[in-house]
Amino acid sequence: MIDFLQEQWKVRFTKPFTVIEPCPDCGCEVEILSHGKSNCTECGHKQMLPCADCPKLENFTCDWNEKTRCSEFPLEVAC
Repeated sequence: MIDFLQEQWKVRFTKPFTVIEPCPDCGCEVEILSHGKSNCTECGHKQMLPCADCPKLENFTCDWNEKTRCSEFPLEVAC
């Protein structure tokens, strides 16, 4: 079942769509794109994630942490 959900997640996020997420820094609800690269329009928090639509959240399998982010949207380090 988890493999099926992960595959659906990848298919769903091949074309970014708009979601509303609370910013982890300022708490304002802002519209972001689902690709995980949008910044908060209120405070500028970098690369907000579309967590509210993630199936891992519903299944309690979220693997997010501050250093690496999550497996769906890993932290991109500039070279």
